[in-house]
Amino acid sequence: MSFDLPGQLLPLPEHLASVVPAAMPRRPSSTPPTDHAQTDHSSSQSTPPWTPPLDEAQCEPWYDGDDAVVALREYNSDQEYDLPLHIKSFRLGGSRSCEVSVPGRGLSAVHCLLERRGSRFLVHDQHSTHGTIHDGRRIQVADLQPGDRFTAVPVTFLVLNNEIRIHRPLLVELLGTDFAPWSPDRLVIEAAKGLGNLLLTGEAGCEHERLARAIHAMSLLRNRPLIECSHIPAERPSQVGLIKRASRSTFVLSLTSRTPPIEPTFASMLFSPSYHVRVIVIAPSLAVSRRVLPAQNVDQMQHVWIRPIAARARELPAIFDRLLSEGDAPIRLANLTEANRARLLSHAWRGNWEDVRMAANRLTSIARIPDWEELDWRERAIALGIAKSTLYDWYKLLQLTKPLFAKSM
Repeated sequence: MSFDLPGQLLPLPEHLASVVPAAMPRRPSSTPPTDHAQTDHSSSQSTPPWTPPLDEAQCEPWYDGDDAVVALREYNSDQEYDLPLHIKSFRLGGSRSCEVSVPGRGLSAVHCLLERRGSRFLVHDQHSTHGTIHDGRRIQVADLQPGDRFTAVPVTFLVLNNEIRIHRPLLVELLGTDFAPWSPDRLVIEAAKGLGNLLLTGEAGCEHERLARAIHAMSLLRNRPLIECSHIPAERPSQVGLIKRASRSTFVLSLTSRTPPIEPTFASMLFSPSYHVRVIVIAPSLAVSRRVLPAQNVDQMQHVWIRPIAARARELPAIFDRLLSEGDAPIRLANLTEANRARLLSHAWRGNWEDVRMAANRLTSIARIPDWEELDWRERAIALGIAKSTLYDWYKLLQLTKPLFAKSM
C-alpha cells in the first residue's frame, strides 16, 4: 500500500476536471482580507469594515438619563398611586389587597401586574374580564414609559416619572382641570412623549414662560439647556450661533404685538428638521404669531390657549385657597365677609396671575396682623411695609370694605 506525501496534490480524475474550477491564486500578503459579508456585489466598491461617525445634526435627539416610573395617576383626575422604586412588582385591580387598589370601578380583582425589569417597566394583563389597552391595542404585555397612557378597562392611567410629578401641578394651576381640548394630562403627554412645536397664547400675566419651562423639564430634551429668546439678532453669524445653541433642545420665542416679522432665512433655519429644534412660541394671539412667523409653520404647531383668570370664575375659590395654603396663611377665602368674597370673585384681574398672587400674599400678611381693623391707614401700611397710597389704592381697586374678615374668624 502506498501513501500520499503530506502537502502533495494528486491530479483530479478526468471526469471531474471540467466541473471543478481551477485553484484561485493566493492573494499577496500585503492586501488586507476582504470581509465578504460586507461586500457590495452591485458595485465595485466595498462597505468599509467600520462605521464612520455622524455629525451630531444627523442624529435624532434622545434622552439617556434616569427615567424611572415612580407613580400612576388616573387620567384627568387627582387620584395618584405611589410606586416605590424598591418594590419590583405591583398588582393593580379592584381587590383591596392589590398594591394599586381601585375598588368598585369595574376592574377585575387582579386586573394587571406592573413589573420593574431592569430599566424597563411592564404591564401584564392577568386574564382580566375587560382587558388592558395600550396604544389603541388590547395587550397581554407592554412596555410603559413616563408619559404613556394605558387603560385597565374602564379606568385610564397616566405613567409618571419624577419630572412629571414635580411639574404637573403647575399645568393644573395654569390650565385648570375642566378645560377642553387641552387638559393638563394631555399636555403632560405632549411634553413627555412628543417633540412637536407648540404655540402658547393668552393675555399677559398668564405665566406662559413658566409653562414653557415646565414643558421642557418634562421632555426628553431636558438634559439640554433651554434657550429663551425675545429678540432675534440681525447679524447672520449671530443667528446661526443661536440656532446651533438651540439644536437638539427647546427654543422658547416670546412675541409681542410690536415684534417685527422674523426674517425668512432665520425662520427657515429655526424650523428646519436638520437642527432638531423644538420650538415653543409665546404670543398674545394666533394672529400675532402668524404676522411674525411664516403662516405654514404656525399652522403646524399644537395651539394651547391659557385662559385669563377672569374666565375661570368657577375655579377662583380653589385657586385662592391653594395660594393661601402655599403661603401658610391662617385664613381661607371663606373667612372673608360675604361682600368682600363676592368682590374678589367678580374682579376683572387684568394682571392675571400676578394680581391674584399679590392679593393672596397681602391677605396672608393682613390676617397675621392683630387688630387690623382698629389701625388707621398709615399704621396698616407700615405693618405691611408698603406706601399708604399703595394700600389705599389696592383696597379701592378691589372694592374691599370694612370689616375685611367675618367676625367668626
